[in-house]
Amino acid sequence: METSASDSTLLAAVIGGLSLVVTAGLTAVVTWRVAVWKTRESAKVARQKEIELRVWDLQRVGYSVVLRELERLSETASGIDEGYQASPREEEEPHTFGSSATSGRTWPECQSEFAKNQLVFSKEFVEAFRALESDLENAGLQMYPSQIAAGEAWAFQKAYGDLMRIALKDLGLDEGGPKQ
Repeated sequence: METSASDSTLLAAVIGGLSLVVTAGLTAVVTWRVAVWKTRESAKVARQKEIELRVWDLQRVGYSVVLRELERLSETASGIDEGYQASPREEEEPHTFGSSATSGRTWPECQSEFAKNQLVFSKEFVEAFRALESDLENAGLQMYPSQIAAGEAWAFQKAYGDLMRIALKDLGLDEGGPKQ
């Protein structure tokens, strides 16, 4: 019986040793797989962050260019309107082509910049810009240049404020810093 007790003890030790080796091996494999998975996930998160940062930068540049042009147009339109208001004419010629904020190069340049960057603009920004185009088209339908100037000044001032608010919100700058 002693032999069988020592055989049982030996067998238990061998099984215990094998269990320990198998457990250590499985733990090593699982730990390695988890580390590989975490590394891949970290790389995905880093890539996603980089993409988001690039898109944010493209948006920032696009919004800045369009808003800078709109600010100039708003100032020009207001100046033209103020000129008509300061010296109203007794009889204004209908359909005369006087000064118009949209008749220079700035408005077509603004539209061009908008078109180039449209893919990175939010839907709300695009809709507000389209509303400006519609307002300007309606202003252009007026009979007298002073009415056109007043309509353009109003359209640019309103749109500039609306589009600035939307851009700041889209960029996360309305709350004190860029969105992360």
